[in-house]
Amino acid sequence: MLVLTILIAIGYWGYKQFNKTSSLTGKIHQNADSVLKIGVQEIKETLLVDALTSPRHYLNKVSFKGSDDEDKPEQGIDLMPYNMVFYTIPDVKNALFGTFKISDSEAFELYVKQELVKKSVTIEDLTNQGYSFAKVDKSKLALAWNSEKLVVAFSLELNISQFQKVFKDILKDGKTIEDSNDPLIEALASSSDHIVYMQEESTATINFEDGKAVIAGNILTKAPQKFKSKITQETLENPSLQLYFDANFENPENKKDWIKKLSEVAFFAKNNLNVDEVLNRTNGFFSLGIEGKTIQTDTIITYGYDDNFEKVEQRSLQKKQVPKIQLNLGAENESLKDYLVSKNAVNKSGIFEPFPLYQIYVKDNSVNTVFDTFEGVIPTQEKSTNTFFGAQVNFQKLKQDLTLPSVVNYIENLNELKLSASQKEGNRITLNGELTATNSDVNILSQIAPQ
Repeated sequence: MLVLTILIAIGYWGYKQFNKTSSLTGKIHQNADSVLKIGVQEIKETLLVDALTSPRHYLNKVSFKGSDDEDKPEQGIDLMPYNMVFYTIPDVKNALFGTFKISDSEAFELYVKQELVKKSVTIEDLTNQGYSFAKVDKSKLALAWNSEKLVVAFSLELNISQFQKVFKDILKDGKTIEDSNDPLIEALASSSDHIVYMQEESTATINFEDGKAVIAGNILTKAPQKFKSKITQETLENPSLQLYFDANFENPENKKDWIKKLSEVAFFAKNNLNVDEVLNRTNGFFSLGIEGKTIQTDTIITYGYDDNFEKVEQRSLQKKQVPKIQLNLGAENESLKDYLVSKNAVNKSGIFEPFPLYQIYVKDNSVNTVFDTFEGVIPTQEKSTNTFFGAQVNFQKLKQDLTLPSVVNYIENLNELKLSASQKEGNRITLNGELTATNSDVNILSQIAPQ
């Protein structure tokens, strides 16, 4: 019995090692500059052990009704493989790619056609390129496939001309990493973390445990001390959400990088705002806080008819409850508010007009420019910290402050998030964080799904 147990253990270990590597080869573009691996099998095994130790929680979630998907045809593809990997390509901005193996091309063709027809999406047959292609605008993704592989591209801006080159590289020219001894494949395969992100020598991981998710990482910057080792900031006294980030514009390269990034955001051009002018009026510090609720008055416009049966505009006032939000930008020598007024982004009442959901009041002084959903001043406290980035969320309090039911459903069983990043010396950034759930005895993954 002992020998048999040992043989089974060795066999299972060999099976796992083989699958860890084989599930990664042929899935990553040769030019990928960063990779995100989701250890699907590791997560399944963790949840299985958790189900054995906390059976009551899982039995309460089990449905004995028939599945609505029973009549669907075979997919011909495993969308939840042993390991799921996504990657970025240096020449394609703001896009994430994933490659999946097709096990039955005929079944997959039937399946994908059925799913795309539901979304009124047309499939293009690019015979000269050796693959088929479809763009799903609503989901912000593009698909390309041949008889062996499916390549998925996710992006807020579907730049199809750039995607096509990647699709051709993989589906026609086979430019994927096939060598199991490749350093990237070996590094990914040796990691037993549930989620791992790698870019050159930088690594970040997430692991799901009972009642919490643990976040850790070591990220290398090209130059030392890209960010400050210590900052002073003003925080809300009892926030449900507090987020801050000091981009350190004292470093000219940091400002240059952010100008380049934000210049691609349509919001600024749409509202006649110049990114250089905006960033020259801030020192790079940003914070966002939510604490409680406030009342705003909206003007509701309707139309009716007067005594002469002519259509006339009718205005009425309506009060609504909104979260008390404060967005803070560190000030520089010139006033950001004055610039926004000159561009008609701030009206005579001091309201930031490009944001239609809430009334945003703009206030400024020598220290900061503040965007609030309220007219008064909210109490703050000064705090020194050795982290240039931090996020803290009290989800149970945030549920009371938010008025968005679709968001509240996803945070129902979450307790608190604490996340921070520091660069105390050299070019190494240390990332630490923890997300906790209300039930400390059950794996957090089973508590995240909306109720």
